[in-house]
Amino acid sequence: MSMIDEFPEVLDNGSTVRDLIKYINLCNDTIEMMSKSKVMAENDLATLLEHTKIGAHTHTFDDWKITITTGLNYKMNIDRYIESLSAVDKIDGRFPIVKQVTKFELNNKAIRDCEMYGTQQDNAIKDAYLSATPKKMHVKIAKVVV
Repeated sequence: MSMIDEFPEVLDNGSTVRDLIKYINLCNDTIEMMSKSKVMAENDLATLLEHTKIGAHTHTFDDWKITITTGLNYKMNIDRYIESLSAVDKIDGRFPIVKQVTKFELNNKAIRDCEMYGTQQDNAIKDAYLSATPKKMHVKIAKVVV
């Protein structure tokens, strides 16, 4: 006897387990497809509104207020950073009874400031440890209330 045999085969509304599974799968497929379509439409809208800067910008079109927000996600190459630490900063031993715990947090403001005002050498050092990928674009559309 399988677990499925423990449940009633037909609900009061006539739905069977098989029907509901098929319907839920169809819903999931539709949500995935619509989500991809929405992202493509948002990218097209950003292109038409010439949104090229990183950050948030609000546009008005007819009775609509459109806010487009873009950004960058930074990721640190921790292995490369740790390799560059001096030997004194590393704990080495056969039975290390003390665990060194280091938390790395990226300072996005300092990263942006370095990109804008830093020297070529500053940015070369930053680029050696960090990589940037575009954040998911966020588009908010609201009807303007007059």
